[in-house]
Amino acid sequence: MENIICDTNIWYDIATGKIKSLELRKLKLIGTAVNIIEISSTPRLVKDIELVRQTIIALKKHHYIIISTNPFDHIISIFDSSFEPNDEYVKQLLNDFELFENINLDHLSLKELDILRKNIAIVVAKKDYITGVVNDVLSTTQAFIKNNHLKKAYSSKSYKDSWKRFFILLISQYYRDIYKKEILIAEDDIQWQKLDFFITAWDEYFKSMDIQFGRKFKNNDWHDLLNLVYVQPEFKYWTSEKRSWAKVLKENKELQSYIFNSSCLESI
Repeated sequence: MENIICDTNIWYDIATGKIKSLELRKLKLIGTAVNIIEISSTPRLVKDIELVRQTIIALKKHHYIIISTNPFDHIISIFDSSFEPNDEYVKQLLNDFELFENINLDHLSLKELDILRKNIAIVVAKKDYITGVVNDVLSTTQAFIKNNHLKKAYSSKSYKDSWKRFFILLISQYYRDIYKKEILIAEDDIQWQKLDFFITAWDEYFKSMDIQFGRKFKNNDWHDLLNLVYVQPEFKYWTSEKRSWAKVLKENKELQSYIFNSSCLESI
């Protein structure tokens, strides 16, 4: 049986019947903290709350395990086997899912709907901020590559070490803010091998954007790309996404072996 990390859209596809339950019988579907966070903060909670409930049911029914550590904690745990993450936030969301299954959707009060809208707005605002920062850097890089005619040379190089340094900085700051401690992660640590899919995916996706002047990082790309952190060498990744980041995964030779091919479902 294959161990498969699921993109959030897979749980929606199961909920709607696009993916049949019988096709999942020999798969070990793995849910993630990113799945939980995305489902709990989706605008669909206001637009189509019944679909969200069915998606929660699909996740609860068909998951093999749920990795409840957030992406940054997950990275830390790879480099520090004694690390104990604070995953109370996601655990609370899982508990809330239990209650959500049983609420009467036809009788939600205006106050309850307003709370949903405000919670969603907070998450969207955070993603908008991140998206703005990324696009500021992206536009500068795109202009530099264009003005110096570096497109071909830039595309042929690997910048994975730069991405390692980027995440070392993010993780170090996060660790100080949340755990009030220092953490040292070396750029040449052998444990990076467990994150090779994740780092390669970020490198290839941003290279594809850097060389296309005017192209923008999208609001949902942040969570979509962070969900890749859970894919280690013994796992596959399953997505039905058609956006550009997913095309990079499916077309890149280094990444193809990690991608679960859903066309094989009927033969499993």
